[in-house]
Amino acid sequence: MASNPASYIAHHLLDAAASMVDGVDVVHLAPGNTVAWDNDCGQLYVQMRRTDPTVGKTGPCGVASHRLRFVVGVLRCVHTSHDDGTPPSAAEMIADEDMILDDWYTLLHAIVDHPPEQTRVHLVSWEALGPAGGMAGGEWTVDYSVVHC
Repeated sequence: MASNPASYIAHHLLDAAASMVDGVDVVHLAPGNTVAWDNDCGQLYVQMRRTDPTVGKTGPCGVASHRLRFVVGVLRCVHTSHDDGTPPSAAEMIADEDMILDDWYTLLHAIVDHPPEQTRVHLVSWEALGPAGGMAGGEWTVDYSVVHC
């Protein structure tokens, strides 16, 4: 593992997800604690949300391990009101939800089937996002336990 486990996990998770998710325009690591929804009709992102060290006497730095919390998500364009003001049809909304459910399943396998070396993976939750501004999607929250020192 690289000397910076957070960077290693972030890039590993992004690469695994990008190899499995189709139809996104932007693939990136998202800085900060929120993801900007200002990209075109599809983005795949990974973002570190928090870290919790476990203090111990097992290593020279006094930190036995870290729990690193990441999110990996996809945002896509969804149907909105038509030009005449009518809402999306039931068929359009079903197609949008099917697309999001496909992303849920694909990202699940990117996380579980491709764990970074020397980590333990714990799936926390899936959260649906949107719709807002013609976009919707969802993100997995996942914790990685890493022995640091």
